[in-house]
Amino acid sequence: MKTPIRTFATPSLVMLSLWIGLTSGLSFSVAESITSPVMGSVSRSAAADSDTLVGLPMTRTALWVGELGTISGNQVGIIQAGFFDGELVSGNDTHYLLVTSGPLAGHRFTITANTVSEVTVDPGGAVDVASQGLAPGHTAKIIPYWTLSSVFPGGRGITGSPNGLNPTSTVKVYDRSVVGINLAPAKTYFYYSGTVGPNGWYDNDALGAGLQDHVVLLPESCIVVRCSTTPPEEILLHGELPSVETATPVGRLVSGYQQDNMTCNPYPLPLTLGGAGLIASGAVEPTLDPRDPTDTVKLYANNITGYNPAPQKTYFYYAGPQGPHGWYDNDALGSGLQDDLQIAGGAPIVIRKGTGDAGFVMWIPPLPYTP
Repeated sequence: MKTPIRTFATPSLVMLSLWIGLTSGLSFSVAESITSPVMGSVSRSAAADSDTLVGLPMTRTALWVGELGTISGNQVGIIQAGFFDGELVSGNDTHYLLVTSGPLAGHRFTITANTVSEVTVDPGGAVDVASQGLAPGHTAKIIPYWTLSSVFPGGRGITGSPNGLNPTSTVKVYDRSVVGINLAPAKTYFYYSGTVGPNGWYDNDALGAGLQDHVVLLPESCIVVRCSTTPPEEILLHGELPSVETATPVGRLVSGYQQDNMTCNPYPLPLTLGGAGLIASGAVEPTLDPRDPTDTVKLYANNITGYNPAPQKTYFYYAGPQGPHGWYDNDALGSGLQDDLQIAGGAPIVIRKGTGDAGFVMWIPPLPYTP
């Protein structure tokens, strides 16, 4: 791993604890190779009277790991899984198939139905998963999505609200289907801890909808924790470290419009701008004229305080005829190349696509550790 040179949006990593979850209690430093599966914990401090942007750089524990069997369209055979019919779609959790080998490694597909021996998945587009390249013999995992109640079990890490009409602290969630830039969170939830009605998560704008404990939090998104209390709150995320490179969709929803993609570093360890695969994947298009950047990457400052924070720094990748190619600070071109600038584990990232055709590509940053 490279030595940090400059860092933005570094979470307060009170603890990044790695251990072999299934075999022993052996601890590792973050510089060592990691043997999968590994469980980890990241603690993040949410400042008082402020919004804190939090990524989810780990997954929940996989329910099945193995090889895929026969594949037809969007029906995928799972070998020796042991699920009963409908088990993966009949409970409170929503599950996804994470591909871990082959050309679709790192891609995830939401499970919409299952039998004892196969799952049906949403292909995420017009082409079925078999046509996308998923084949028998590829390996995969079945994992439940993060939810409000699994990230904050029993309201842990969030100050409960005894008065549902005046929430103390809230969690705000972005909607990736919203067109445009400078996007605000679309939904606000709070944890009710009062004595009237069940305790749990509620939609601040639709209290009559009842408990929202199992609202899905997409792994490629970040959430906003609004702490309206003193002292600060501590958010503890415990899960399984990614063992394969993670695919994140980045693009434009509508042709001719700029589009902000609110995402995060999908790993619990840092990436660099130059080593994050943003250009190689096509997630960011190079700029030929530094006075008119094509696509940009926006990062937040460390230790943000206050509500509704905006990104502090904007970067673009220059590939024109003058000067070295690479990443530059849009507001400080004279500071030179910024390729080694670090993006902390789980840190929020805004990828702003300039005007162009609608469509998405998969940003697949390399793992910053050896699985």
